[in-house]
Amino acid sequence: KGERERYIFDPRGLNVPSPYTVVALLNNSQGQGRVMIIEGTSMGSTYSAVNFLTNEQLWGPVMRAALDSSGYLRNFEVLLRGEFVRGGVGNTQVVALHIH
Repeated sequence: KGERERYIFDPRGLNVPSPYTVVALLNNSQGQGRVMIIEGTSMGSTYSAVNFLTNEQLWGPVMRAALDSSGYLRNFEVLLRGEFVRGGVGNTQVVALHIH
């Protein structure tokens, strides 16, 4: 609810780009385990994943939302946005969360 239909990254710099990063916990292709996928709109944007995974204020609410009543961590996808800072990304924010 309240999620935008599209999140646009403009690498040409016509607008100030907001780098986006996805961190997803999903079933692996064999169905016998899970994998965490980290991807970004640029190499530098993957720093948002580092910020997310090392900051409990960012990952804590996501993990609590993804835990079911028995304590099992459900699969999820989280979209992060940040600001380019000296080749990396700062001010990481959770933009959207999908829990499966």
